[in-house]
Parts: sequence; C-alpha cells; structure tokens
Amino acid sequence: SHIVTAADEADANYDDDDDEVEVDDEDDNDYAGQFDDEDEDVYEVDDEWGTLVTFESTGIFKQIAKAISDRAPKLGTDFAITAWVCSVHPDIVQDVRDRMVGRPHLRKAVERCVRKLYAHDVDGQEDGELDKKVDLFWDELKHFQLRTGEFFPGWYNSPDCTEGNSAKWHGKFSFFCTKVFGWVACRVTSKIAGCGSAERAWADCKELKSGKRSHLNSGKLCKQATLYTSAALRNARIIRQEQQKLDCVSKEARWGNDDEKFDLGLENWGVDTAELKAPPKLPRRLFRCYTEDWENIKDQNPVMRQRFLQKYGGLVFDDIDNNMTRMTVSKNILKYIKYQGWHVMAEPPEYDGTNAEVLEPIAINEDVLIHLVKNTIQPDHLNVRMVSREEDEDAEDEDGGSGDDTGSEIDSD
Repeated sequence: SHIVTAADEADANYDDDDDEVEVDDEDDNDYAGQFDDEDEDVYEVDDEWGTLVTFESTGIFKQIAKAISDRAPKLGTDFAITAWVCSVHPDIVQDVRDRMVGRPHLRKAVERCVRKLYAHDVDGQEDGELDKKVDLFWDELKHFQLRTGEFFPGWYNSPDCTEGNSAKWHGKFSFFCTKVFGWVACRVTSKIAGCGSAERAWADCKELKSGKRSHLNSGKLCKQATLYTSAALRNARIIRQEQQKLDCVSKEARWGNDDEKFDLGLENWGVDTAELKAPPKLPRRLFRCYTEDWENIKDQNPVMRQRFLQKYGGLVFDDIDNNMTRMTVSKNILKYIKYQGWHVMAEPPEYDGTNAEVLEPIAINEDVLIHLVKNTIQPDHLNVRMVSREEDEDAEDEDGGSGDDTGSEIDSD
C-alpha cells in the first residue's frame, strides 16, 4: 500500500480518500437536485400503433402528438389498413398477425375495403356471391401468412419480399394462385399514380355533370357515378347473355346456325355426335324431405339465406289452393317475414322476372313447403332424388340404377 509521507500531506493538490468521497457525494447531490421527480417519466408509449405520447403541457412534444392525432384518421383509411394487411415484408406480416388479434375494427376496415373493390358486382350483393368472396379472402389471407396452401415457402425468398415490393410480389405469385386475395392485394399495395383509373372515373362523371348538374358536390357525384357504372356493367352483362343464346337474331350474336351444326367431322371417327350435342345432364340433386339440423328460419345471416336457396331453389310443386298450378321456387329471392322467419318465393307461370307482385311467399317447414315438394314429381331435367330418411341417402334407386341416372324418385319409409 502507498505510505503517505509528510511531503504528500504538505502538497496542496493532495486529498485523502475520505475527502474525495465527501466531495464526490456533494457533487452528486448538487447534480441530482437540478431535477424533479415528475420529470423522470416524461414519455409513455400508450398507443396501439406505437405513437409517442407526452404529458408535457408545453413544448414541441405536444405539437408533434397533436399533429399525429389530427392526421391519424385520414392516414388510417380502410384502403391503407388493407394494404398493411397485404404487405409481404416479413416484419409487417408478423406485425399484422400480432395486431389483428383482439382488434375487430381492423377486420371490419379490411372487409369494407374488399366490398368496395367489388362494389361493381351488383348481382353478387343479391345472390350472396359477394359474401362468399369476402369469406374466401380471409381463407386465402391465412394461407398467405402461414405460407401454406397455394403459397410455396420458396416464393418468400424473392428479393421483392424482403425489400417490401408488395405489389410486384403479389403480381407474380398471389394473383395467379388465388381467386380474391391476389386481386385485392395487387390493387391496394400498388402505387395510385396512373391516369387510367382517373380517366375512366372522369368519363363516368362527364355523363352526370352537364348543364344545371355541373355543380354537383363530390359526395353526390361519387354516389351517382358508382350507380351509373354499376348499371352500365349490369346492362352489358344482360346484352352479352342475350347474344349468347342460340335463338338470338342480332347481328352481334355469339352463336349462329353454322356454329351449332359444326361437329369437326367426328362422326368419321366413330364418335356419337348426337350424344355430344345433347343437353348436358345435371349432376344428381339430393333433396332431403325433412327439416335438417342446420335449418333455422329465424337466422337472418346471409349464409343461412344462401343455404335455403341452395336447397329449395328451382324445385317445383303444384299449388293445391290454386287449381294445382305448377309453381317454381325462386333461385334468387327469399323473403324474411317478421316473427315468422324465412319464406321462399313461389313463381307462377306468368312470372317474367319483373312483376314481383305475383310472387307468393311459402313457409319453410315440413307441413307446407317440404310437403308440397315431396308430393310433386320433379321434372327430369332437374335430376332430383328425394329421400325421407338420412339412412336412405346411400341407397340405390329402386330400378337398380346408379345415383347418376336422370329422373326423380321418392324413397319412402
């Protein structure tokens, strides 16, 4: 150890250990006294998106927090949230999986965006097809996140994935292996910089803004343009369907007599061309003449509505209260009556698709609808087979034929 000599003690620059400790303690106390306990926790991360929150009443921190909070609703649109969900960057994909749990408003925002992108499909909103697309979107999104199903793990090694080029990646992979997710992802993750969509939208606006209507506000113009475009698309579909009929007499008909008679000369090779030209046989349709476990006439869910249409739509029955008039169950229309539940709509022979007042609601139960259908022989072209018990479903036809034969029958107890 060091021995302190008289010369060291006489040196003015020398301090012993005790003095040094005391001086250090005094310095520390003076430094700590410059701060208050309230200043220790100035910041707190309290927002679900990681926004910096401050308790200071003055200063630049409050201005930053206010600027973020004012702009957050405009930045967090349904379109932007859907783009975030469809991002291919690994960190963002994991962030989506973590944040989507317990936050139903994010799922609702994505679903609203998907429905807006398919808003042109007017018929899909009536027959439940749009609901199926939304459901399929969530299934395909799950496969995308877990790298299962149609998504091969090797695709995620692409530089576009690690660099976050989501639109380019989805255009190469998702768009071709999915039915809904890839189509949506390509649109929400791409740059909205092209003039094509703007020109098409302006073409619709020019049809609406004319004369005294040239000063429409943006809200009304947006709604009317959407209705106009949807109506134009629907009208185009109707015209196309008419032109595809064999009896179409228009000059723009898709099929003619020459097309109908053309058989490629297959009869020279022993092919039965008559069988090829015969109307295609529908697959065997099994009708259960009893109320199934899933049937709940009070459930207004679109899925329940679609299942009722799938089971009863297109079947026929003879109306015993109207001189045994042959009625057809509508394939697209279902009516919900308060306190009574779902009713199918029966179409009489004079129904032409426009006179909805002639439709008649029929209750869905074993005493009314099922009884009427069960006691009516269904047309051969429907290829319906009826069963009264669940155990009869696997039984063969009474005539010994297989389940693929045409015609209809009733398997009784």
